[in-house]
Parts: sequence; structure tokens; C-alpha cells
Amino acid sequence: KVVRATVRGIWRDYERPGGSIVMNRDTFIALSGERTATTAALWLREGTSAEQFSGRLRDAIARSGDYDVAIPGEIRKRSLDSGSAGVGRQTELRDLADADGYIDRHLWTGVGRGRSGCGIAVVGDPDQVVATLREYQSRGIDTFILSGYPHLAECELVSRYVLPALRS
Repeated sequence: KVVRATVRGIWRDYERPGGSIVMNRDTFIALSGERTATTAALWLREGTSAEQFSGRLRDAIARSGDYDVAIPGEIRKRSLDSGSAGVGRQTELRDLADADGYIDRHLWTGVGRGRSGCGIAVVGDPDQVVATLREYQSRGIDTFILSGYPHLAECELVSRYVLPALRS
């Protein structure tokens, strides 16, 4: 079914690398006929912490047993590798990051707020990413694990712009 829509905002959704659309539940039901939901995202009022809200929400829905409430840090802690030395070091670096999650101009720790594993990203335009990787190469690092969100789009960008520059 084709639906006309106006984009009013975009955010990166690490749970759904293919992207997400936000709409009123009634609109969603009217357009799709689907009445169930498996996840929800909430935007909190300024001054409300995720910890405070999740605690109140847990108390409110505890009787049903049909829901699980987790904030990003809790999701990461549930991951199987959350006790590894690498994840521990990434947590230390995240704690040293600025308010936007950067520990250096092109090193962003934000992805590790909500998931374990690869928690630091090289970010920037292709030239900035290439320069950052070359800087690490000059320090003796010769192997990188490159991944991105959304996966396919990032793979295409890296293969088109970053890898050829690193090969030259």
C-alpha cells in the first residue's frame, strides 16, 4: 500500500538498521491494520532521567508480566560479552567522552551506550575517516573491523570511498 508521508525528523535506530518511522498508533493501525507492537520508543520530558522513568514504568506494568523495560545501558549489560576486557575498556573510554560521546574529533562512543561489542565508531566524511584510519596505520595498526548502521548503506559508502583511498 502506498502512503503519502511527510518526514518531520530522523534518528538513528540501532535496533533496526533498516530504519524506522515514527507515527501515532491510531494512524499506524489505520494504515497497516496491525494492532500489535513489539517495541516502543519514548521521548522523555526535559529533566526526566531514563532511570527514573523506567523505574516508574516498571512499577506501573509489573502486574501484567507481558512487558520488559530496559534503558540502553541495561540492554548493553545483558549482552553476553559485557564482561570482556574490550567492552570494559570501551566503557572507560565512553566515561571519558564529551557530552556528545566523542573521545576524539572522529571517534564516537555513542553506539556503545545501547549495545555491547563494537562501541566506538570512526565517524566523518570519507576523507576524515580515511585520515583517521591512516593515523592509526602510522602507529602500527594494520587491521580494522569496519561495520556500520545501516549496514548495507555503510558498506556501499565504505567500499566506494574509503577502501579505494586506503589502497592508494
